[in-house]
Amino acid sequence: MTMNSVNVHIPNADMPFFRKLSKKMGWTYSSTEDEKVQAMQSIEQSFRELKKAREEGTQLPDVEQLFQELQTA
Repeated sequence: MTMNSVNVHIPNADMPFFRKLSKKMGWTYSSTEDEKVQAMQSIEQSFRELKKAREEGTQLPDVEQLFQELQTA
């Protein structure tokens, strides 16, 4: 079966209906809000880890090292 992706903007008030429709039709959907929440949670976790490392006096890599790691990954 060939699949297509469609990006639509749906008012928040209509989302419950859209979710029910998607389920009934056997469609899957993902919400950019979910992705934004996950990204924010990841960023917040990173800052908590950074703060903890600084409080413990852990040696942290400098920005250049981080960029090099990202480029080789």
